[in-house]
Amino acid sequence: MKKTHIGVLAAGIVIAIALFFAINPTQEAVVNELTGTWYGGGSNEETGDWWMQYTFEGNDYQLTTGTGYEEVGQYNIAKRYEDGSIDVYKIFDEGTKTHTMTIVTFEENNRIFLEGLQLDRIK
Repeated sequence: MKKTHIGVLAAGIVIAIALFFAINPTQEAVVNELTGTWYGGGSNEETGDWWMQYTFEGNDYQLTTGTGYEEVGQYNIAKRYEDGSIDVYKIFDEGTKTHTMTIVTFEENNRIFLEGLQLDRIK
């Protein structure tokens, strides 16, 4: 086989592989199921009424609470588990603090449990 034919054949194989991965319908993009605004609240005898709201957009998040506590920072999904829970790694307070929190997600996509607290998607 001539060198030209080998080069054309190799280029064809590379193009075919690239097209396969570009249009393969079985490959799903990783969806960020946290995107949106989540709210949870309640009342108990010890602390009275409480609420918290998380907003996740891109890699940024904002937390506000009924006690006046606020966080603004960046996050990423550090680990996914087979049961649908995820570990979320947060960097906040101008990069001086970090925290990993576990969130349990559900197929319905409008409810999560953040370290045991129920939050519902409001936007």
